Amino acid sequence: MGRHTANAVLALLAVMGAGCAAQSGPAACVAVGSDTTLSLTGRLALRSFPGPPNFTSIASGDKDMRVFVLTLPAPICIRDSDGLTDPTERFDRVQLVAASVEIDRSLHVHANRRVTIAGPAWASDNAFHVAPLVVSVEQVRSD
Repeated sequence: MGRHTANAVLALLAVMGAGCAAQSGPAACVAVGSDTTLSLTGRLALRSFPGPPNFTSIASGDKDMRVFVLTLPAPICIRDSDGLTDPTERFDRVQLVAASVEIDRSLHVHANRRVTIAGPAWASDNAFHVAPLVVSVEQVRSD
């Protein structure tokens, strides 16, 4: 292999490696943990999901859980301090939980709008969570 061919192959491998790291590497992920506060922007919606007892079908008798969801403009991934999340899993939906009655009212007022929210965040850890990331909203504003 000639010197130019070897350099071209090395350059191609470097570009391919950088592209893979940018798409799925842990460094590109949002870190979440016990002290994590995030600020995220996206489209806010109030959606229905099947709740208890089986979390499978509202039509089959599961409770209708109404949940605020923020849809992000681009997929993200998360990395938690316990290593329980998969940094290769990318998603664009975040579950929001109101930190107070006032914030709950504000989320209802801002539904179906582009908003920026802020608050503590953690990785989904139970059947009541409908997205890989959950944020307890302490601030919300329309953009």
